[in-house]
Amino acid sequence: MIESLKRKEEKEKNFRDIYDGIKPARIPIHIQVAHEAAIEYCQLDLKKTQWDIGAYPSYLEPVCNELIDADGFPISMNVRIAAMYQMLDAKSFVMSSSGVLQHPETHSMEQDEYDEFIADPYAFMLEKAVPRIYRGLDGNPHQAALNLTKAFAAFEDYKKAQLMTMGKLSAQCGFANYPTGGVTEAPYDFVADLLRSFSGISLDIRRCPEKIAEACEAILPYMKKCAVSKMSSNYGRTMIPIHMPAFMNTKQFEKYWWPSFYKLIEYIVESGSNCWLLLQGDMMRYIEYLNELPGRQEIRHEAGDMKDVVERTSTKHIISGIYPVTMLQTATKTECIDYAKTIIDVMGVNGNYIFNFDKPILSFTGNTMENLQAVLKTVREYGKY
Repeated sequence: MIESLKRKEEKEKNFRDIYDGIKPARIPIHIQVAHEAAIEYCQLDLKKTQWDIGAYPSYLEPVCNELIDADGFPISMNVRIAAMYQMLDAKSFVMSSSGVLQHPETHSMEQDEYDEFIADPYAFMLEKAVPRIYRGLDGNPHQAALNLTKAFAAFEDYKKAQLMTMGKLSAQCGFANYPTGGVTEAPYDFVADLLRSFSGISLDIRRCPEKIAEACEAILPYMKKCAVSKMSSNYGRTMIPIHMPAFMNTKQFEKYWWPSFYKLIEYIVESGSNCWLLLQGDMMRYIEYLNELPGRQEIRHEAGDMKDVVERTSTKHIISGIYPVTMLQTATKTECIDYAKTIIDVMGVNGNYIFNFDKPILSFTGNTMENLQAVLKTVREYGKY
């Protein structure tokens, strides 16, 4: 227990230092393993295990013990609770026959309803958008209230069981504890994801772009509310996945996506926190915009040239990502180690680099676990300053 406490303190100091703008003793490691990958690695039934509220230790503990060289808790928290979505009869998240929760394209707002949404976004979401996505909340108000209560209780029960296991394993394995301060979205991405769908907003940006801009401003207060919590700080950061800019041209991005997003980041920084920005797709053409963001943001790149990322990104921000997670499955151990050293040499030069892959680890097929362990060990040793 003393050794695990020492590991925990050393790992937490590295994160505190880099978040505070101080070069850490070594490059911190921040990886994400999907819970589906952990379940399958332990040879458990993927579908049944997600319904078993007592199953968390059976797959979290073995995988954590394998990934002791990770700095933060290596397995992502599962917030997509299957029981909750079934109780709500959700259209947006549906459990497949294989046990993988799928996200079909759905929309909860028609193109001619922008004005109604802009006038009162909360009323529109409660009265129209939410019941359209969650059929269990549509129809009889008494049954809808019962379904909502049951779903919320299920979410809290599963979350509590999961957090208790994660807390125990964090202490046991010596993982750093830096809780997420909040989770939010860029207003434009929220309109796309929850209201209009990818295909819907792709049409709207050509047919009624000004309405999208107004909708982004209308929903901004809600995005701010989701962004900051009692856990928020420079270390308890706000997670923001970012995906629509990769599918927009630069003029559209600058005029319709960027303004409300910048206001959101300003609010988070003014509230005493910073962000973990997950860039999805190739967003290299937007690096100069990201440099303008206030605070010290952690920016994970999914695609791009590592040298270009280092040369163009302001050192006031933290860089991460780029390492292709597919290498763990397709490359040899030596190739994985060599690439880790290369990325450390290039991206770690300024002391503002956190090691991470370009995406979460979704499977441990083949030699993935063995290669991952080799990479983590390499980063811990080779990544010392």
